[in-house]
Amino acid sequence: MFTTLQIIVPLLFAIIGLILAGFYTLEMDGKFFLIENVPTRVNVETGEQFFSPKSVDRLKQIVWNQQQPVRTVTLPVYEYTN
Repeated sequence: MFTTLQIIVPLLFAIIGLILAGFYTLEMDGKFFLIENVPTRVNVETGEQFFSPKSVDRLKQIVWNQQQPVRTVTLPVYEYTN
C-alpha cells in the first residue's frame, strides 16, 4: 500500500521539476560571471533551469555591484569550426 506522500512527491517532481542548487552564467561587456549555488528549479524532462524572481533579483545585485568573487577560475576558449 502506498502512502499519499509516496504518490504526491514523485508527481510534483514530474510537474514542477526538481529544486536544486544550480549555477548561473553570464557574459556582459566582455566579462564572464559564474554564480554558484543558485536555488534552481529544473524541468526533469528537458533539464531547463528556472529561477525565482527573488533569485533573479539577487543575481542582478551580485553582477551589477560586482561583488568580490569567492574564487577565480581560468577558462579555456575554443572556436567552433567546420
